[in-house]
Amino acid sequence: TGTSSECVDAYTGQAPGLKILEAPPGSKVISPMTTLIGEVIRLYSGDVDMTVAEATTMINSAFGLGNAEHTQIDPIYAASNGEVAVYGPVVGAINMIANLVSSVGTLLFGMSSLNGGRLSAADCELKVYSGIAREINEALLVASRGGNRKLLTTHLLDLANSDSISGIAKSSLYSASLTNIQLMGASYSPAALESTVSMSANSGAAIKNSLSDLSDPTTFLKKVTAASKVAQDPAVLSALLSSATNEATEDELTTLNGVQDAELYASKATAETETIAVSIPLYPPPPSP
Repeated sequence: TGTSSECVDAYTGQAPGLKILEAPPGSKVISPMTTLIGEVIRLYSGDVDMTVAEATTMINSAFGLGNAEHTQIDPIYAASNGEVAVYGPVVGAINMIANLVSSVGTLLFGMSSLNGGRLSAADCELKVYSGIAREINEALLVASRGGNRKLLTTHLLDLANSDSISGIAKSSLYSASLTNIQLMGASYSPAALESTVSMSANSGAAIKNSLSDLSDPTTFLKKVTAASKVAQDPAVLSALLSSATNEATEDELTTLNGVQDAELYASKATAETETIAVSIPLYPPPPSP
């Protein structure tokens, strides 16, 4: 009903790092994952009439999420009510995607502003989803040469890997340049790109570490959310934007240094775990006959 700055994350108490979310028609859930499903469908729209189920299969193959359903099932509720083995990794993947879209989207917005682009912050986030979709497509093409068995047993796109993140950042810029001639031939600030890649990799590593123990769903959710709270800290994103436009102050550079170092990031995420208030909403009972 308002702007994204008026929203507050229920678990962290801070403003979310995302500006926009979408979901295919008929969805009961809206999340970074449903937004990515829509972008995968759009990527193939000129060649085939891809369905939600087909896009879901592609994404699950890329991230090693089995047969998880993303448009009809709330993964947080499912993970907290007996299905943590299936939907715990989904929650982890959603947070990795959100953190990546938040940071790379901020980087792209800053670079676009610097080069006279007309992209809004929300537009830039959608370009990052497009970049992820392109990298998924590329990963599947490469893996298919090794046989279908590899598709079903291997995580093809690792959002904690610096090379994968850098590839997504470049694919996002390519997607943006297709509709913004000002961005043709433009490039990211090397320092800002390094900050973005390092922070996103550290965020992904912290979330992957939380997936090593799913015995207590509430503790797991706190750890995942804490890792995302650090990545989507408004002060961090503001510093990243300033770095992307070559206007970062000494204080902002210090802020970025604190999330680029893997040990410092892990320490921050551990400390933030104590500030997370996890509350699992209960679905209302069905109406009486």
